[in-house]
Amino acid sequence: MSAPIRIFADRSKDAREGMIFDDLKPSVTERPGERFACTDNRLPLTEALLADYDVLTICGSSLKSYSPEELSLIEGFVADGGGLLLAADTAAFEFEANQSVEAMAQNAVARLFGAEFLTADCEGAVAHGSLLLHRPSRLVSTRAHEATGNHAIELVEAERAHGPIRVPARAAILAEYRRSAESIAAAWRVGRGRVVMCGSVGFATERPFVSAAVANWLAAGKRSGARDVEVPVFVGRRGAADRNGDIHLGIADACKGRLDEARRLLETLQAAAKERFGKAYQKPGYIELSDSITSSPWQHWRTPDLGGQAPEASLARHIAARLVQHGLKSAIAYGVLADVLSRATWETELVARLLEDAGYAEEAQRCRERADRWIAGMDRRQKTFDLAQAYEATDQQCPRGLVVFREFLTEFGDDIVRRLGDVIPEKDAHKHLPPTYAWGSDGGIYSLSVATGTDLFPWFSQRGYTVHPLPAVKPTAKNAKRRMLERLNEALRDEAEGLSARFAAANDLVSMGQEKDWLPHGRKSADDFTRLCLGLRLATEGDRRAARLLRGLFADSKPAPLRAMAGVALADLGDASVADDLIALAREFEPRFQLLAGYALEKAGSERAAELSLPRITGPGGKPVGKLDIVFDGYIAMHGEVEGYRVCNNYSFPELQRFTRHATISCHYVHWVHTSTHWRRRGLSRLAFEAAMNHPGATKCSVSMLHTGTRNVAHTLYREYGFTDMTVQERWRVDLPGAGRTDVPTGVSFRAVTDDDTPRVHAFAAQALADALLPPEQSMIGSLPPHGLGFIAERDGAVVGFAAATYGGGDDAYLDTVLTPAPPTQTGNAGAAKAEEKPQNVEIAACLLSLLQRAAYDAGARHMVWRSRGENEIARQAAQRLGYSSERTQGVWMMQVRHLVQCLGEIAPAIEHRLAGSKFQGWEGSIDLLGGRLQGRVNVAGGRVSASRIGSRPADIVLQCDDDTLTRVVLGRETPFEAYLQTRLVIAPRVSSRVVELLETVFPKVLCL
Repeated sequence: MSAPIRIFADRSKDAREGMIFDDLKPSVTERPGERFACTDNRLPLTEALLADYDVLTICGSSLKSYSPEELSLIEGFVADGGGLLLAADTAAFEFEANQSVEAMAQNAVARLFGAEFLTADCEGAVAHGSLLLHRPSRLVSTRAHEATGNHAIELVEAERAHGPIRVPARAAILAEYRRSAESIAAAWRVGRGRVVMCGSVGFATERPFVSAAVANWLAAGKRSGARDVEVPVFVGRRGAADRNGDIHLGIADACKGRLDEARRLLETLQAAAKERFGKAYQKPGYIELSDSITSSPWQHWRTPDLGGQAPEASLARHIAARLVQHGLKSAIAYGVLADVLSRATWETELVARLLEDAGYAEEAQRCRERADRWIAGMDRRQKTFDLAQAYEATDQQCPRGLVVFREFLTEFGDDIVRRLGDVIPEKDAHKHLPPTYAWGSDGGIYSLSVATGTDLFPWFSQRGYTVHPLPAVKPTAKNAKRRMLERLNEALRDEAEGLSARFAAANDLVSMGQEKDWLPHGRKSADDFTRLCLGLRLATEGDRRAARLLRGLFADSKPAPLRAMAGVALADLGDASVADDLIALAREFEPRFQLLAGYALEKAGSERAAELSLPRITGPGGKPVGKLDIVFDGYIAMHGEVEGYRVCNNYSFPELQRFTRHATISCHYVHWVHTSTHWRRRGLSRLAFEAAMNHPGATKCSVSMLHTGTRNVAHTLYREYGFTDMTVQERWRVDLPGAGRTDVPTGVSFRAVTDDDTPRVHAFAAQALADALLPPEQSMIGSLPPHGLGFIAERDGAVVGFAAATYGGGDDAYLDTVLTPAPPTQTGNAGAAKAEEKPQNVEIAACLLSLLQRAAYDAGARHMVWRSRGENEIARQAAQRLGYSSERTQGVWMMQVRHLVQCLGEIAPAIEHRLAGSKFQGWEGSIDLLGGRLQGRVNVAGGRVSASRIGSRPADIVLQCDDDTLTRVVLGRETPFEAYLQTRLVIAPRVSSRVVELLETVFPKVLCL
């Protein structure tokens, strides 16, 4: 086996970027035999630190300078044959540091090699919602080069900032601006070494294929030689959590000198937030001060953080942004403001006003100037953009939202957030709101109307919003539901409304009311619209009278709108005979209704349904009204659009994932599938999902993976595409400090983990997780975040257990990891661990859990919560002993085998290893796997394993089953013998104990941890 490429990721000057190099995985398909060993460094560079590495990566933007000694070491490292990856985000630096790019620490490194990072605020640069200044990504083009392999397009991330660079004339250009031909990325040789430089940092965090290619090219100088040296995963100290204030504050070790300043700023700005926002504000539990000049982009799943290197004014802005994004109640921030104004609009203005309240008027003005430049750059479409159709789930930004918000604050007062907090209920904020007739923007406008005591629907309509007016009655009023039902009756009968809105009103009347509620105000006898509602209600109950009633409303004598709505309802009942008339009727109405009709016909099995699908619906002049917009930069961003507005999305990306200790599989991970609420039931998610699954970025992978819910309707869609359930999440919980008791195992000692334990804990974790399927990133195990709590168990100086949790304020602490020595590989014959070993492992786990619970309780937690997605049986038993209760949640992890032969080839090294360590180490032969779509052969000869298509020569062993069972066998969810016993798999030509043992060595049950 070849020596690994050793990578030293220097994050001592910026700890935010470059993380992919901490846990870079080899691509078996592209470069067989490739291996990586990566170190995440947080300490100043020294000769001793760099001695054993082939590649040095410096990705980030900071004010922390490299010393002359460090610069000399970097220069010598490259001259001696080392590879250097140098990447920076100059746009972020210039904004956060409020200085020119010449002051950026990474520029001193660039100048060593005759290069330089240039200002991002160059000719053609525009302002963005992030308030950063840089050129649009559509102006970037890439060039093929061996440094990027087949992945050049992944080098410059479309959604991240980028800037030009100056490089030596001999450098090969990897990416450039189309019009000016200014370089963004380049590669060149320096003596025996090599350099890759890039004016963008996103690829080094989330683009594993191009990152692996770059690392491989940079390592060609083989500086470290083939020495068999184990390099550490992490070098540095993790910091600590300050729990003395209202908000727990995590402090990176390098930023501990700013604790008092950060706490002062936090208290000042939180006081201003409480005053400005009133009941709308609820403090975040935890914020982290990172060793960086920037803060992370907002994501609901990310730990809120601050740039610990930022100047005081920028740090104050970071804090203000976190208090706005994480401090405002969700029903107000994202149930009103984001739905009405889109992203990066209301946040920008509220942050500026909060800064002014706290005494940072100059920084507030700087933000407003950037925002004004963003507004001034609006194109014709943005100036007339219908903000009601801004798709909040895509983080869509439109500067016009900021214009509208400023106008609103001027006219109705800048205390609107406080007033929203006074009128929006603590629970069930959308009670009585029509769920389909009212769009998200309508719900937001309704809340603003209640808060101001003014009907604001006309005000927003005058500013180009599509509105579906609702009565401005308080949600807690006794007549609120009745008023909403009256409005729905009006909308159903209003010929000025779009037909899709009228049909939504009918469905809401059915779901919210009874037959007496389906009459318009003042009318006592039923009309056809009342009968439509009755037909819809009967249809929801499976009542046979529904079809007869709806057929009467579909008669030729009825008005076209009524007929069309009844036709959709009939198609929903499976009646495809309405297709000809319904298609003709639907074409007279808006695309939103046409898509609804087409989807209903598709479900009914009509051959003509596709005529009303997104690609085929046309507008005036025969031009299609919709399309799928696809952007690929290593990340597949798929947006369905209708009449220029986004209506659905699908985000996915190719990546590399470990499959037990000796194999890596190429995996297409489906990160997000969503359709805007008022565009659902129109077949759009399926359309976008199918396009994403067939994208080249997906088809190059051997498997696909996603997470969803067992009760999510999309679960059915994924099953149709061949995905199978891997594990279903459980939620475990115990009240602290806990009532359970456990005995300390003889000869085992326990203590809190320290930074010095990181290498030992990592080595232990690597062994414990070696045979698990897709274990958590091992680089994170043993290296706790500042708010982490951790304990280790030792016997005779060796680590025999580790457990960690996080606590960031509030009532709940969260259990992350419980590890004990790995059990033997699970097979049908191997069984569980030896009886005398298993209880002690459980006792060790129970002791570790007990210590964690006490530490979390002492820190302020009142419950310990564990979201278990895997099969850690030892941890489960320990939790049961300590009194945890558990429940199954809807969360489910699913996988699909896309290309069986490719997948078998990628896991072949793991099969080789298992055979070599078993009684079958000399076995030779072939095993055929015969599913439906999935078919392939495993060949074993001379101790080597390979994969191929089914050949003309019969295999020695044949496994035949359906694709779902085959997927579960290949991915280690069940053994061939387990499936055989359930009569879902046939083993031919014969079944014997030795054949069963062999098959369970090749395809064992793999632990999912």
